[in-house]
Amino acid sequence: AIGAAVAYIKKPLDLLVWFRGRYVLMEVKNRNGKDQLTRAQLEFIATWPGEVHVVYTPEEAVAVMIGAEAMK
Repeated sequence: AIGAAVAYIKKPLDLLVWFRGRYVLMEVKNRNGKDQLTRAQLEFIATWPGEVHVVYTPEEAVAVMIGAEAMK
């Protein structure tokens, strides 16, 4: 719990996250190889001017928001 506001928006990506004045779109996937980005998601990511991250664990999502160095 880092105090981020998270909205599950599902499309075009899973999450809209706000933390300390910063908005980030996140797509949550699993590493088993079956959960791939869709063509629509790839196209959206390619054209979106804002920040987008694909994450595989809650720890990765937190690291995106607070910085990997802060996670150590």
